[in-house]
Amino acid sequence: LHRALATTMTLTTMMASYQAEFERIQQLGELPTFASKEHIQNELIPGTILSAVLVSILFVVSQVGVKRLTPKGTATFINDSAYLITTLVVNMACGIMGVYYYMQIEEADPSVDTMVLGSRIIVPLACLQVGKNIWAFPIGLTLFDETPAMLAHHVSVILVVTTSAVMTTGFGYFGPILFGILEWSSVPYAVMTFFKLNPAYIKSYSGVYSLVRFIFAIVFLYVRWYLTLPAMWSMLRLVGFRVYTLYEEGAPSTIAFFLLGFTWIATLFLAVLQVFWGVLIVKGVVKTVVKPKKKPKTA
Repeated sequence: LHRALATTMTLTTMMASYQAEFERIQQLGELPTFASKEHIQNELIPGTILSAVLVSILFVVSQVGVKRLTPKGTATFINDSAYLITTLVVNMACGIMGVYYYMQIEEADPSVDTMVLGSRIIVPLACLQVGKNIWAFPIGLTLFDETPAMLAHHVSVILVVTTSAVMTTGFGYFGPILFGILEWSSVPYAVMTFFKLNPAYIKSYSGVYSLVRFIFAIVFLYVRWYLTLPAMWSMLRLVGFRVYTLYEEGAPSTIAFFLLGFTWIATLFLAVLQVFWGVLIVKGVVKTVVKPKKKPKTA
């Protein structure tokens, strides 16, 4: 009975908190929908274009470097290696920026205003993420035959980050985690991919490869489950409230309604991807640790 009462009180408190969030978001609807035209034209657009160009240059330079180091390497190997180098460098940059901005704006108990209105200081991180994925989509489509899920991932990131950057109620508070810190799991993954591109190294350094796989699993689960999933839940809840208030205001056909509505769908899609990938990783670790016993040979 005591547990039931405690659970009921917790649920009541939670619902009251959500109601307060919804009411505050209704009030924030009176603010301008988008950031200033100057901010978009002078910061976001040039920053995104510059990021896409720099990532493209890094990819080409990596191709040239790999080709010189491995003159007998196939075109596939050269492209895969260049892509690996490019994404490793860019993701590390995103991760570093994410940690920096997280330390700047993180609060123990952020207000609704803080979470919804976000912070303009993450604009460089937003530009880098959008630029990277604008580059990655055509590359993944033409050179690497990426899966529909990965292509959809690129599009989702572009729209979610763009919405966060251009809208006044863009929920940029979650940017350091979702656009930056999340990418740290890509670093050990890149090392794993390097081993896969060079199968001989897996045999020669099997212990190192196993250690890298274990580190990747730990980092992925910590960053993408422990840190990211709660942030995504908060964002889904608050964006959902904002979309509903826009609908109540009779604006279901506006750009804001579309952008935030798609942001909600894209965030849900990205959250499901994190869970799906995490489950696969856990299964892989379990299979590695709990190896089936070999049956004794019968005479």
